[in-house]
Amino acid sequence: MVGTTPVSWKVTEGNHLEAVIFEFTGCDIRYSETGAILPTYPELEKKAYRVANYLADRIFVQTGFDAIDPNHLFSEPPTISPENESEEVEFKTKKKSLQKEFQYSWSMEGLFEPSPYAHGFNNSRAHGYYADAMRVASPFQKFELLYKVVEYFFPNKDGTDLDVAVLAHVIQHDVNYKSDVFEQLRVLRSKIVHPHAKKVHVNPQNIADVRDLRLKLDQMRTLVDLLLAHPTNVGHEK
Repeated sequence: MVGTTPVSWKVTEGNHLEAVIFEFTGCDIRYSETGAILPTYPELEKKAYRVANYLADRIFVQTGFDAIDPNHLFSEPPTISPENESEEVEFKTKKKSLQKEFQYSWSMEGLFEPSPYAHGFNNSRAHGYYADAMRVASPFQKFELLYKVVEYFFPNKDGTDLDVAVLAHVIQHDVNYKSDVFEQLRVLRSKIVHPHAKKVHVNPQNIADVRDLRLKLDQMRTLVDLLLAHPTNVGHEK
């Protein structure tokens, strides 16, 4: 289960993913102007696209494969079937090009373990930033995307207030976390992206800057891993 969406996996004996299927039940039946059952509608597409993106991101981080392309989600109509007797009547009497129960599937080759996926969907945007950070080659882009995960979990904090909030949360799960670590990460991020940091921007041609960035990139990933495993109570995804 991902959120309220049932998800099933077809896996080979070698623990390779063959297909992933997710279903939507309890959806409204909607009709076109001609009386045909509509194949999809905006609210359903929004929900399906979010689930597909979340699964794609989690699978990529775990296996290194971009197994699902959410942009192809509606390239083919989903499998269709009514859920109860009254809907069976509707489906017999109305033109249709979809089922009440929506199913989508993809195939891939790659070792994977889907059991953790159910626990991160409420923070799917944060997992999306993390996955995109793993996809890009540039350490500068990686750092910025990982920093977005921190901003996601502390949306109303900035500057030293953010330093304090991050430390207060992280220290509950890592008593050895040093108080100045995140402050250094925040200052580095400013040097990478802030428009008023022109004279002190990190220089990709300066070996000292690059080495410092790579060190702090490891620290940032460690922090983000902890936040994803122990998220704050801020729940701003719907």
